[in-house]
Amino acid sequence: MNIYDVADNNEYYNWYNEEDKELLSQGTILVKTDLNEKLPPEISTEIKNDGQEFKAPYTPIVSSDHGTLEMLLDGKEYDGGPINKLGNHQLYIKAIGIDGSESTKLVSFKVIGEINNDTKPEEIVEQIISSPEEVVEIEVNSESREIDKSVFEAIKGTDKTVSFKQEDGTVWSFNGKDITDENLKEIEKIKISVSNTPEEENKEPIEQIDSEARVIHFDYHGVLPGKATVKVKVDNYEGLLDKELTFYYFNPETQKAEKVQGPLSIDNDGYVTVEIEHCSDYFLSLNDTLHLDNSEVPETPKDEEEIEVPETPILPTILIEREMIELLVGEARNLNAKVTPETTELEYISRDKNVVAVNKEGHIIANNPGEAIIVVKAGEVVKEIKVVVREREKAIETPEETSENKPEETNEKQDPSKENKENLPKTGAVVSTSHIVVFALLVMCAGVALLNKKKVVK
Repeated sequence: MNIYDVADNNEYYNWYNEEDKELLSQGTILVKTDLNEKLPPEISTEIKNDGQEFKAPYTPIVSSDHGTLEMLLDGKEYDGGPINKLGNHQLYIKAIGIDGSESTKLVSFKVIGEINNDTKPEEIVEQIISSPEEVVEIEVNSESREIDKSVFEAIKGTDKTVSFKQEDGTVWSFNGKDITDENLKEIEKIKISVSNTPEEENKEPIEQIDSEARVIHFDYHGVLPGKATVKVKVDNYEGLLDKELTFYYFNPETQKAEKVQGPLSIDNDGYVTVEIEHCSDYFLSLNDTLHLDNSEVPETPKDEEEIEVPETPILPTILIEREMIELLVGEARNLNAKVTPETTELEYISRDKNVVAVNKEGHIIANNPGEAIIVVKAGEVVKEIKVVVREREKAIETPEETSENKPEETNEKQDPSKENKENLPKTGAVVSTSHIVVFALLVMCAGVALLNKKKVVK
């Protein structure tokens, strides 16, 4: 076989030549503008989008237009066999062309389990245990829609969550830490089908409680292995979007509603997520008081105008002249506190009456040295005044002079008048020098007058 290029260059290949036979058996002819040109191989795979889901066992379909393939699955060499491990995976593909050129591609996908009519429980248990993922997803497509008890026993006590998906969008999720031995004793299989039609005998009682109730009926009745989170479609949900709903359990024995959760909301696709521990008939309602007796239900005012809004009380304001006052023992003072509104009554309290006393008019008197707080109250408003009381200073007494405390003699001349005062007898009266002089003059004048009278008589 002769192959020519556009430049009229040619290459001859013989099928009976072993080297040529290997190349020709691949059925690939590369058309190049130059024999030295590299044409990297083109990689093809069915994995189109990151996160795309495939059911186990899954074998990726990968090919290239020429050359050979090498693959790594989650970082390990991969031979292209079936993948049974549930969870997220990454597949690295490398294609080496016949001309030595290379191409690479990295894709991500998820492998989920499946329960169909032929699936054995031990197969599902093995897939769950072998998965490194904390959340394992399993699609339930069997006609019975039943989950075997052994599946719950496999995750009991672990922090692994198993989610069971159905074609209608319903999803049940169980965490291993919520599953108990006591609940498992009563269980063999769990039926996870859900509808919006209640048991016939419960239909009328539920309508009497709430004629607009949206029923969620679980085909399985009884206790669950543990708490379950269930995403379920709501019937006629269009008028309930962006509204708060309450999730109720209908008790067939009491014929009453028992509140389970709320408030809840419905997503744009019409699904709501609820939590339950046993299965029966439940319903959603816009009324969040259906679980209360009539005596407990608060009355709803008919008209907003009838609602009385209590007035906010105006607190009084207290004005004081000083926050601290200093007094001497025995002193008194008026505090002169003022309050607005003026009609508010003031109350005065002394926290230590032994130091400072106060009367109802705000008049204080200092009794003993120390500190005390005077409290001024006007309703709930309080002001405090600190009062500091000090001792009065005592008068200085002059002690009688003795030989030990007589003043020292000095060279200064003493005032004679002072000396005379000091030498006068202490009779209780003090006579000054001027008084003595006047008295002496009067005596002399009287004597002169008496002598003149005697001369006249002779």
